Amino acid sequence: MATLWLVTACGARSASVPATSGEGVPARAAGGSPAPLGASLGAAPERLLEALQQPWSAFARPLGPHRVRLHARSLRSGPGLPMARVEQHVDLVWGAGGRLWVRKDTHDQYGLELRWIDDWLYLRQRWNRFIRRRALDRQEPLRLADRAYGLLPDELALLGRFLKLGPARAVTVLGRAAWQVSLLRAERAGELAPGEQDEQDAQLARRWRRSLQVEELTGTAAIDRLTGAPLLARVHARCSFTLPAGPSDATGIPRLASSGGARGQLELELEQRVIDLGEVSGITAPPAEEIVAEVRGHRLEIERQMVLGERPVDPAWRQLSP
Repeated sequence: MATLWLVTACGARSASVPATSGEGVPARAAGGSPAPLGASLGAAPERLLEALQQPWSAFARPLGPHRVRLHARSLRSGPGLPMARVEQHVDLVWGAGGRLWVRKDTHDQYGLELRWIDDWLYLRQRWNRFIRRRALDRQEPLRLADRAYGLLPDELALLGRFLKLGPARAVTVLGRAAWQVSLLRAERAGELAPGEQDEQDAQLARRWRRSLQVEELTGTAAIDRLTGAPLLARVHARCSFTLPAGPSDATGIPRLASSGGARGQLELELEQRVIDLGEVSGITAPPAEEIVAEVRGHRLEIERQMVLGERPVDPAWRQLSP
């Protein structure tokens, strides 16, 4: 499922919010999002790291109308592996009245666009037409937006015990008081006790993460002191990991090689910044010709929503898997 989300919810073309203005939905439409870190964010490293790892929905409303623009690149190589390069571009806009606009592209083929306007959710995969429907609940648009935003939190979680923050210093960014901090490679990586492993890393498809070694890590971040919003973040990391020994069973998920096996290389680059603070254009519905008037194949549409995480997976699906 995670792979399908990455492939179908991503692509790489610059985008802008559809022009023209609107009153927007009531603020309650985006209510119930995670609580922000609170006023006067201190300079303690653990608090600043928490701010960098929070979802977009935790700070979007307190920060006010704005756009988050993100570019990420990953490059994987290794003996016997084809070179794999992934470029991702993300734009997220919080508009007046809690309107949302999200676009996430991977290369020029794959992507997802979302608009949340007047209690209507507009969704499309690149380059299809939009599907217009009611959200499953009031938080669904924010959940989908958080998934698109999640590259920064996910990369910091991956680097995890190899990451440390330098001393914070007071700066001003976009006219707001902020803490600026360096992201550094820890000289001695933290060791996890057996019971402290990330539960998700026990999944077959994620076990390679346990063999990760970070050889180079640099970056910087500026965090708004009032809302905890990451106003700017840059990360560069060069890592190695144990190459898989081969397919494990009918699932096709590779089995992690024993220690001492061949090592692959992984390079990560990410830049994320808040722009257009307080100055975003209005977010409007797509033109009628870009909207599917009637969804044919109702079951196929439900299955598409489950694959993309828009709807909970039917428990019966799991019975079909090994």
